[in-house]
Amino acid sequence: MILRSIRLTNVRRFVEPVEVRGIGPGLNVLAAPNEDGKSTIFDALHAAFFRDRKSLDKRVRSLKPYAGGDPEVEVDIELSGEVYRIHKIWKGARGAVKIVRRGTVTRQDDKAEDWIRSVLLGPESGGPAGLLWVRQGQAGLDKGSKKESDSAQQARKNLLASVVSGEVDAMTGGRRMEVARNACREELAQYVTGTGKDKKNGPLARKKENVGALRERHAHLEKVSHKLRAALAKRRQQQKELKRLEDPQEDAERRARLKAAEREAESARRHASLFEQAKLKERAKRQEVGRERERHEALLKNLQELEKARKALATAETMQTEAAEDLAVKERALASAEAERKEAEAQAKAASRVLRLAERQENIALQDELRRDVVKRLGQAERARRERENAHAEEAVELSARAGAELEQLAVHVDTLRGLQDREAAALTVTYLQGCEGKVILEGNVLEHDVRVSIPRGAQLGIKGVGTLTVHPDQRVDNTSLEEAEKRLRELLLRHELDDIASARASLRRRRDAEDRRRDAEALFQSVAPQGIVKLKEQVAALPENVEEVKDALPHAEAAALEEQAHTRRDAIAGASDRQRGLFTYASNRTAQTSQALVSARARLARAQAALQGLDSPEKETRRQEEALQSLSEELRALERNRHDIDDRAPDMDAVTSGLNRAQSVVHRARTEKERLRRELAKLDVLIKEKDGDAVEEKLEDVREQLADAEKELRHTLHEVAVLGRLDRALRVAQESARDRYVAPVLKELVPLTNLLWPEAKMRFDAENILPEALVREGTDEGFDVLSGGTQEQIAILVRLAFARILASSGSPAPVIFDDAIVYTDDNRIEVMFDVLTRQARDFQIIILSCRQKAFMGLGGTSLHIKPVQAA
Repeated sequence: MILRSIRLTNVRRFVEPVEVRGIGPGLNVLAAPNEDGKSTIFDALHAAFFRDRKSLDKRVRSLKPYAGGDPEVEVDIELSGEVYRIHKIWKGARGAVKIVRRGTVTRQDDKAEDWIRSVLLGPESGGPAGLLWVRQGQAGLDKGSKKESDSAQQARKNLLASVVSGEVDAMTGGRRMEVARNACREELAQYVTGTGKDKKNGPLARKKENVGALRERHAHLEKVSHKLRAALAKRRQQQKELKRLEDPQEDAERRARLKAAEREAESARRHASLFEQAKLKERAKRQEVGRERERHEALLKNLQELEKARKALATAETMQTEAAEDLAVKERALASAEAERKEAEAQAKAASRVLRLAERQENIALQDELRRDVVKRLGQAERARRERENAHAEEAVELSARAGAELEQLAVHVDTLRGLQDREAAALTVTYLQGCEGKVILEGNVLEHDVRVSIPRGAQLGIKGVGTLTVHPDQRVDNTSLEEAEKRLRELLLRHELDDIASARASLRRRRDAEDRRRDAEALFQSVAPQGIVKLKEQVAALPENVEEVKDALPHAEAAALEEQAHTRRDAIAGASDRQRGLFTYASNRTAQTSQALVSARARLARAQAALQGLDSPEKETRRQEEALQSLSEELRALERNRHDIDDRAPDMDAVTSGLNRAQSVVHRARTEKERLRRELAKLDVLIKEKDGDAVEEKLEDVREQLADAEKELRHTLHEVAVLGRLDRALRVAQESARDRYVAPVLKELVPLTNLLWPEAKMRFDAENILPEALVREGTDEGFDVLSGGTQEQIAILVRLAFARILASSGSPAPVIFDDAIVYTDDNRIEVMFDVLTRQARDFQIIILSCRQKAFMGLGGTSLHIKPVQAA
């Protein structure tokens, strides 16, 4: 990513728009006096990339000018040869951001924020905040708030995790440490294997087997003893129970209670039969009363309907006569209104013809302009179509996103397996004596002095003047997974005709670029030809080139006024005619409705008369039905009283049934229990006779004593094994704690830079924080905290430039921005720092903001200025 220009509006002192243009790809310097707005430029640029459009935190609020207004920032950046504009404005919840490419908006709001994060070293890296962009007064590597410090540390770890291919192992302790570890492992090997399992036939395994066997014997004897005691107690209890069940007096009482319960049940069943017969008679009489009541209610309803039908017929005849008279009046009024309406419509049509002539004359002038516009859009659409087809063709030949993700995942898996193999595999380090001539050779190459070399598959070393030394591979290390992963990666690259993972990533970038160009072309095509090029061509063909003028046409305004006057009069007359027609329609519908009501009333009267046909006197029939209904009701009440009397005398059937079931259950259970107890006693007699002669209690006491002694001896042995294991782990951790996993890449980039300032010095890093810990000069370690302010400042800048170099080497270059970072450096060293900055600017963009105008004249680079934006 390369910054190209910055524009601010309503940002602190810059209420009117200002801009910084002409930012180049290498070294750029903005040197201006204090209070000129340099830090404002830095803060606005930082907010554009790292503050959401809806953010309300203190840094966004600090951008607001005293005069009020919404801060607005525009940044032009270059990515893969294309220029994009980021436009962001903060309005609280209504804040907005958009990405513009070639004059077309490609992304907005959330999609635009996601795109901004994606160009800042990838979404998982944390971006260059605190790593490459340095605020005024925070040049130190661990300055700022705790959140900023933690974010910078995470950014350093994420960056190095993506480029470190292995580990740098530095072992400590020397020969005495190794002797101690060997003695500990030999002692421990008597008891356990290398994987921590008990050694077969070893002292620990034999003691565990002995304890296990004694515990099994003890458990078995305890179980047998418990069974014997339980069997004796159970036999005594069951003999007592059987004697009670076989008592003749209790058996006779159980049978007597059963016979009494059976007699009560028979009496209850007879009474229930009488009650059911009474219920049936009552139900039949109730149905007869219901039928008689339905006939009586139907007669009364028919008499009421006859009276209502006669009244409805008289009302319908009156309404029908009134509606017919009103319809004749409305018909005459409608005929008069229709005649007046036809005359007004004829006058309006004549005025419309005059207006059409005037409009035709006016449209002739507009058709030529319309034809030119359609022809212009046709040309834009054809160019956009060609661009879209070219971009689509480029997409087709590049790697798909899905295949790229599969390749990337497999490559990460291969790197992970290689790292694991290097940590677990055997390794060797050759240390040559001073002045010796002999060398150790591995696969035709001379091994370097004090350099650790991994040999996961073993190796054969050649020693000049001695012979060969064969190192056999560790059989526990399994290389199958790594070889299979590397094979799958090679097959997948070959399937997509790619050389390596770098070419796959380049293909993905080309595909994304083609997709962006295709989307831009599609957006332009949709804006100028939403219905297609064929439709535009049809529009061009439909528009005549030369049209003759209309003669004797009135001016458009005069013709329009004439037409409006005629149409106003016509609409007024038409409204009156419509109202009159509505009145006529209402009267006509009312006449039809009254006629239909008269027909319905006559039919209703006929139905009521038919319902009463065959009756000599409806009044006599009514009295007869009432007398019959009263007689039947009295008979029904008598039957109800009889049923209630029977129900009151009925015994409790549930209690009778429960008593019978209980008496039967008691007899059955007693018989069953006696049979079961006789069988159980026979079994217990056999069991007691068998166990009593084995001397179980004496054997159990002897085994208990042996088990206590064996468990005590096993505890002593386990304690000794635990102590040896803990000692071995402590020694191993002491050796491995000195390994430095991350700082090697930083030191590699930092060495040529530090040599410019301190030729004989070396930098020592803290592997946890990935920060310089000390500067080693002339054999003396100088802690970073005790160095002078200028030296600390210079080291911090060099480390940041080293990280930027690592970032550029990984394929994701990002600009480095220093806001008054070089403050404490003296005149001699500042010249060296200028050389360092100029050297590093060949690989990535550097932007320097400084108030030291005179001192930074010697830096060179592209000179930048804050200028007002000229009004268009």
